[in-house]
Amino acid sequence: MDSNIPEGAAQIDEATDDWVPVARILDAWGLGGWLKLDVFGDTQRSVLSKAKRWRIRPTQAGQAIAREVSVMASRAHGASWVAQIEAIVDRDQALALKGRHIEIRRSDFPRLPRGEYYWVDLIGCSVFNRDHVRLGTVLAMDDHGAHPIMQIKPSLAATHDEGSADDLARGDASEKATLSVPSEKATFYIPFVKHFVDRVNIEAKRIDVDWHADWL
Repeated sequence: MDSNIPEGAAQIDEATDDWVPVARILDAWGLGGWLKLDVFGDTQRSVLSKAKRWRIRPTQAGQAIAREVSVMASRAHGASWVAQIEAIVDRDQALALKGRHIEIRRSDFPRLPRGEYYWVDLIGCSVFNRDHVRLGTVLAMDDHGAHPIMQIKPSLAATHDEGSADDLARGDASEKATLSVPSEKATFYIPFVKHFVDRVNIEAKRIDVDWHADWL
């Protein structure tokens, strides 16, 4: 049992939950048990400000299992985020949690304005270009300061889809074909900005981009 997490905190069945990592415990903040967090992307800040229950997940082998805790206070502090959780009352207890991940249930995420997306919903989406070539799958989202970027795992063979119903009606849809992707390229990157991203369909797990296959 982890002495730094309250005994009454709920243990979670990780095989059936929907918890999503949104931040990492960076350090202790002050002397009263507060935590300083490194937040994974700007949209996660709205999640942290709303959710009243978090899960603290260990990131190293041999550490105690993940536990759910109540949030006593949570707010922005400059470029980072600070928070106080139940039963963590001094700096030493806070330091003992350094490096662990903060997770929040996906069902607790607030609704975003149209055109904004949570990174967790973009991961796993198939990426197609304007020629209907499937370029790969979003493996991760990274924040590079000016804008987020998609880290994409290339398809073993980038394939053309059949196009939309409108494409078929106009006779513009490409027939099935294959295009080899350089095997030495484990991943590639596309900026997640309007200049390159045409459409996002979370329900279909699909992102359409203005990106040539020979740019891989």
